[in-house]
Amino acid sequence: MRHNTPPLNALKAFEAAARTGSYTQASKELFVTSGAISQQVANLEKILGVKLFSRKGSKLSLTQVGKKYQLRLTEAFDKLEMATTELFTSQRREHILNVGVLPMFSAKILVPALSNYLKDNPEFKIQLTTLRVDFATDKTYQELRERQIDLGIYFGNGNWPGLHSSKLLGEELIAVAARSLVGAGSRQVCPEDILGLPILYHGIRPDTWHQWFANFLPEATLPSGSIFEQFSMLFEAAKAGLGVCLLPKYAVLDELKRGELIQIHSYSLQTQNSYYAVFEEGKDAEPKFSAFLEWLRREISTMDS
Repeated sequence: MRHNTPPLNALKAFEAAARTGSYTQASKELFVTSGAISQQVANLEKILGVKLFSRKGSKLSLTQVGKKYQLRLTEAFDKLEMATTELFTSQRREHILNVGVLPMFSAKILVPALSNYLKDNPEFKIQLTTLRVDFATDKTYQELRERQIDLGIYFGNGNWPGLHSSKLLGEELIAVAARSLVGAGSRQVCPEDILGLPILYHGIRPDTWHQWFANFLPEATLPSGSIFEQFSMLFEAAKAGLGVCLLPKYAVLDELKRGELIQIHSYSLQTQNSYYAVFEEGKDAEPKFSAFLEWLRREISTMDS
């Protein structure tokens, strides 16, 4: 038993009055009358045998002892509130999987099929978080920890120091454009003619077009063109007829079927990097994690069927 601890209601009344500087404000905060606050404070002073407030008319001010006591009590109540908040958060997180994902992967694979996962796994919820980095860097571990991401879907070579990675999908880039750019009856364009079209570049990976042309015209000089930072931007630019670009095949399957975009050459560039599920050791043992990862693999395996 804590023999030296006064009643909690008295401590709460004093701390609120001391922090707000008013019995009236404290009463509003604690949903009691100001008289009840005054009585609780008087009882606390009697128990402690010290004066916590000095009163001059209607003015209320803390004594030196009261100031020190209020600071410690406020700190203690803050810690109590933080402990309760952490408890509620941990309870919610037991059934919530925070998935960090790149924008295009999210828009084209995760979000369209997510209703199926939630239907089959009603006990779990998903929180989608946009990742800040695209490639294998030393910031990956820090990002997962700081943002409480359970599983990150990153693009890279599979090597993330201090983390486990599991390959999900290789990257296959194809050359696409709006039908209006290459003509209503055209589907295939020879590499030489592509050089005469507006070429759109990925800002972080402008070398992909050089890799694509290396199979046909290794000495070709590529024209300059508009640059877009993300695949999602390139995707919208291609649909708008701004030029021809290289996009992941998974990202344009629906648009190809609907004829909104056409693949202007049959060659696809298989890059050395892939999409990986990246996570801390032990995460894959959690039911919410394993259920999601198994579902995601099934979705990816049926994308092009």
